Amino acid sequence: MAEYLMFVGTQVRANGKAASLFSYRFDDETGEATPLDAIGGIDNPTWVAVDARRHRLYAASEVGEWNEGTVSAYDFDPATGRLSYISKQPTLGSTTCHLGVSPDGRFLAAANYAVIPPAQRPDQSAALFALGDGELAPAIGRARQTGTGPNARRQERSHGHCALFSPDSSILWVADLGLDRLCAYAASADGLKPMPELDLVFEGGRGPRHAAFHPDGRTIFVVHELRAGVTVCRFDGRRVEVGETVEMVYPEPVDPAAIQVSADGRHVYASVRSAGEIVGFAVGEDRSLKEIGRWASGGKTPRDARLSPSGRHLLVANQDAGTVAVFGRDAASGELSRVSDALRLERPMCVAFVPG
Repeated sequence: MAEYLMFVGTQVRANGKAASLFSYRFDDETGEATPLDAIGGIDNPTWVAVDARRHRLYAASEVGEWNEGTVSAYDFDPATGRLSYISKQPTLGSTTCHLGVSPDGRFLAAANYAVIPPAQRPDQSAALFALGDGELAPAIGRARQTGTGPNARRQERSHGHCALFSPDSSILWVADLGLDRLCAYAASADGLKPMPELDLVFEGGRGPRHAAFHPDGRTIFVVHELRAGVTVCRFDGRRVEVGETVEMVYPEPVDPAAIQVSADGRHVYASVRSAGEIVGFAVGEDRSLKEIGRWASGGKTPRDARLSPSGRHLLVANQDAGTVAVFGRDAASGELSRVSDALRLERPMCVAFVPG
């Protein structure tokens, strides 16, 4: 029986009583999730990232009223799922909404969406942390992105939304919804150094939100929030190229959110919040995308969608329905089939698995 340790973060403020961060044992045969641990004491852990080598979990606190978000570090017991607090650090910017652990396990990056006026400090779009076996230390790097986009309501300033490392961990891209680009940085023990020649620049008003690599390590899929679509980008280790965008046609704005690439590289899935749907794409041999289906997400506002490590199931965190829905995935066709509402939680925002 294939089982995975799984974590869920929620949009729940700490008040000494309410739990906001949860661990489960997920049965990849049946799609059932067994509760293991639930902890409070952390505000709005809306994104979590797993450091499997060290048995660590990192959780971002996304609170718009704070000038700085925080990232909290926890040990987890792989056998019991028990979470133990270690330490936290400020992320040097407001509304921390995404975390990424580098593939080599050396770094953690935080992306800050930023809802404060640009004149307020410290106002950094991204922060870089060096990872070790002790407490989480202060950031070793920072980056502040500036500018605007053509959508005056949503692109009035920089809005960092995703931290994506290259497969060799040497480059960090920060998706910026406000600037219509993924800004590239060299990531090292010396911090973050801009690499504008590797920026991915999209047509105005797209609003790139999240990005994910294909298993080939040379293709990046970017989902856009403001004008719904997924762009196929190429990266050969030295150059980047922005390719075709596959439109997700809807009669009105629908706010896509998450993007997932199956481990076999055959399919891509995007959550579409306002429509309450998951959109699936087949990946061609040339890495082009073709839409293959749309499925009701099982609730209102699918904020996150995450494939189990085997790719057998897709879990969808429906933020405003209070459910995490489980779908079975057909590996050949990419079709999704509803299995259950495995979990009922207040405002679930993200799901993360520990690889098997």
